[in-house]
Amino acid sequence: QLIARQAPRFVVEAPGAEPLSCFARSRLGAIVCGDRVRIAPLGRGEAVIEGVRPRVSLFHRSDGKREKPIAANVTQAIVVVAAVPRPNAEFIDCCLTALEHAGVKPLLVQNKIDLDAPRTLKRELLARYEALGYPVWELSAHASVDPLRPALEGEACLLIEQSGVGK
Repeated sequence: QLIARQAPRFVVEAPGAEPLSCFARSRLGAIVCGDRVRIAPLGRGEAVIEGVRPRVSLFHRSDGKREKPIAANVTQAIVVVAAVPRPNAEFIDCCLTALEHAGVKPLLVQNKIDLDAPRTLKRELLARYEALGYPVWELSAHASVDPLRPALEGEACLLIEQSGVGK
C-alpha cells in the first residue's frame, strides 16, 4: 500500500517488510496515498510500482477549475475543526457533502478544546451536525489523541482541516 509521496518517489508499505522507496512506471497515471500497488523489488529497500489495484474509493480535492485525486481506499475521513481559528460552516458542509458522495464515513473532531472551556463551538455549531447523526469527538491533540483511537480502529483515515487547527 502506498503510504507517502515524496515526489518523484513513493513510499510503499508491504506486509511484514520495511517500507520501500519506489518509483512508478510512467504509464500508470495518477497514483495517490492509499493505493494498493503491485511492485517489483529492485533490492536495497527500493522497488518499482508496476500497477495499481482497483480502488474501493477515491477522494478528490477541487479548486473550482479541476479535481485532483488525493487519497484512495479511504473508509473514514476526519474533519478537524477548532474554536481558534473559528471554523467555517460552509467548509464543513462541503467536506461532508464530498464525503457522502464518495461513500466515506465522516467524523467531526474538535481539537484544542482547552482553548474552548465553555464548549461554545460544540454548542453553537457542532451540535447541529451531531443532531443530524454525524459523530462529533472533542479532544486536545497536544495533550492526547487517545480518546479518538477507538474510532480509528480498522479504518483507513483521511484528515481534512482548515489551516491552523492542529491536525
